[in-house]
Amino acid sequence: MTTDQKHLIESLVKDLAFNTIIDFNISVESAFSLVYNSETVEKLYDLRTGLYQQSTLYIYNMFLQEINQGKIEKEY
Repeated sequence: MTTDQKHLIESLVKDLAFNTIIDFNISVESAFSLVYNSETVEKLYDLRTGLYQQSTLYIYNMFLQEINQGKIEKEY
């Protein structure tokens, strides 16, 4: 993984957490916990998926689907 790819992925993770804080009115810690415990983030860090090249909105919708399907344990 290049430095640029790492920075891009970290920026996307922050965006996911920020959107989660806003949409669910939860703490920063809870939002990052949800994000980092998701399959979506696993796919982001797997460069073979190319997911890190998609828009924040696309990735966030994927993340929301995962939450709505109960694949992530809500801690709030």
